[in-house]
Amino acid sequence: MHVDDEVLAAVRARFGDPVELRWEGEISAAEWALATHNPSRKHDVTLLILDPGRRLALIRKPHFAVGVWRPPGGGIKRGEDFVAGAVREALEETGLHVELRRYLVESRARFRHAGRELA
Repeated sequence: MHVDDEVLAAVRARFGDPVELRWEGEISAAEWALATHNPSRKHDVTLLILDPGRRLALIRKPHFAVGVWRPPGGGIKRGEDFVAGAVREALEETGLHVELRRYLVESRARFRHAGRELA
């Protein structure tokens, strides 16, 4: 993955240390298909965007199951500045111009299904 510890060190220096979450375990066939549908694509950023009333921005995409909403986010492009990529993703997915203020959570997951593993 091109967003590595070196890239994230600069994000930490600017926005503070995040809470670290780690998870590993078995996932379903449907979850495996979703996680591996594009092997070159990694999910690099999730944005928690709050308005002045402290409401959280959520999005729904046509390929999501009915009733599924999630925070906006997406991939940081190879060679793209991390902050610029996060701001771009916010604009693409919500139409909002945002300013990053904190680095809240760093999560790392290791998924397993049918003898295969994805980290």
